[in-house]
Amino acid sequence: MGLWLSTLTAGLLQIQMPGDTVVAALGALTILVLIALSAFFSSSEIAMFSLAQHRIDSLVEDGVPGSETVKALKTDPHRLLITILVGNNIVNIAMSSISTGLLVYLGFGQGQAVTIATFGITALVLLFGESAPKSYAVENTESWALRIARPLKLSEYVLLPLVVLFDYLTRVVNKITGGRSAIESSYVTRDEIQDIIETGERE
Repeated sequence: MGLWLSTLTAGLLQIQMPGDTVVAALGALTILVLIALSAFFSSSEIAMFSLAQHRIDSLVEDGVPGSETVKALKTDPHRLLITILVGNNIVNIAMSSISTGLLVYLGFGQGQAVTIATFGITALVLLFGESAPKSYAVENTESWALRIARPLKLSEYVLLPLVVLFDYLTRVVNKITGGRSAIESSYVTRDEIQDIIETGERE
């Protein structure tokens, strides 16, 4: 009887292990996809708000693919910013939740799972979802803005109910607090400042 139970237990473990492996693999793949989306939204913010309006107009005049979409997005910078922030926060929260649930499923205690997920996901997001993508966007502002314009517009459609809600709420809060939307104005890069100085000197 004891031998039969041992054999049955071993058999059940062998059946469960592939399932655990599949769940772990799917969980890891999902987290990788979410990190990529976090990188997308983070780099989008830098690229879109670093691109000067006069440069966008010039790209549209030249008929550069994607420039019309960039211009359309920039016509309402407040909504653009809300779209990016909503998308980024949903992705980051989903990453923490999925990683915690995955660790609990794989046998970690609840406290351990929360701790590992919190610090682990924070490190991953800072490195691969924030720092590296933003550095890339700063160095490749124009090309990256043109490349991500259409996916960003699609994200606005997908997240439209949340975007409309938070767009309205932030405008209300800004009116109550007297806050400004300075963050929505384009970031001026060092190269652009240098161009302005050189243009002024020539004139």
